[in-house]
Amino acid sequence: MKTNMRTKVQLLFILFGLLALGLFALFFPRNDFSRQERRYLASAPQNFSLTQWTLKDDLETYLSDRLPPRSAMIAVNSTYDLALARRIQLDVWPVKGMLIEKPIKADEGQVNRRMDHLSSLCEEWGLPGQLLVVPSTGAVLSPHMPGHLARLYQAERAVHESLSQYPIALPVPALLSSVPQETYFATDHHWTLDGAYLAYEAFCQANGLAPLPLSQFNTSQYPQFLGSTLSRSGLPLWKKDTLRWAQPEGITFHVEGAEGSPYNTLIFEENLQSWDPYTVFMNGNHGMAVIENPSAPEGHLVVFKDSFANTLLPLLSAHYSRITLVDLRYYGSTASEALARMENADLLLFCYSLDSLLHDTSVQRKLR
Repeated sequence: MKTNMRTKVQLLFILFGLLALGLFALFFPRNDFSRQERRYLASAPQNFSLTQWTLKDDLETYLSDRLPPRSAMIAVNSTYDLALARRIQLDVWPVKGMLIEKPIKADEGQVNRRMDHLSSLCEEWGLPGQLLVVPSTGAVLSPHMPGHLARLYQAERAVHESLSQYPIALPVPALLSSVPQETYFATDHHWTLDGAYLAYEAFCQANGLAPLPLSQFNTSQYPQFLGSTLSRSGLPLWKKDTLRWAQPEGITFHVEGAEGSPYNTLIFEENLQSWDPYTVFMNGNHGMAVIENPSAPEGHLVVFKDSFANTLLPLLSAHYSRITLVDLRYYGSTASEALARMENADLLLFCYSLDSLLHDTSVQRKLR
């Protein structure tokens, strides 16, 4: 009798708890956008039809998004998966105090075809071209990982170490052998200013330029940065990163189709308080934009890029009087059409992460 009564009390407690959470979610809804998850939450079901039997699923999705302890529950679940070594179920893994993404699938034949394609494009366009492939955090961190994890990143790291055989590629051995805790963020997949500076030095060496020390740039930092890798991990609040930036003086920044353009800066500090602080660089990604620096000694550099280039471009702008940047993920036509709109281009730079170079479908479709 006592056992049955205890069971009934426990069941009622659970039911009333779930009811209370549901009522709280209905009458005290969360904001429509989750900064932690970087996504819009489900809206309350509207204009539903009882004959289509969709109300139940829509309501469950809405309530699960609006539960007050949702973030804590996600953190507990992700931590539980880690404790049981169920890494394969996660998109992000913590290793050596850093959050890293799964290994990039790097097929040698695919890499060869991509290199040949880029070389052919440069010949077709009649311009010298260089490719800067940015390693992932996992590839740089792999020598410092336990053996069973390091093996997962061997193929990706081997691709970067073999790039020296391609005339178009700019190898970055200094970046591969760097201290990853200094050259990459712990909570984001991008490289830091120190990582971008190593690539900047490699670019300058390949093109006969003297790299400027960071002391000759205007620099500042934001010590409360939490990146996108942490948002996708579902893990509790990680240690905060320091986001640093640098740019020369005398910059003009034109963004095609953007209200308020041109700007007199490449750094937009007001974005540090947004859901994506990384957009402090050039106000995010744009299909086409132009950086002008009349005092720079070199001519016109054209950069086909992904978001990794955003930290690098302010450094390069100290050397080139005009940099046209094209992000094919947001540009409405092909690379050939974009180049046809430009005048007096002197050099092409393709700056992509290995993942974008091999697997981004919009880049592959428009890089022709």
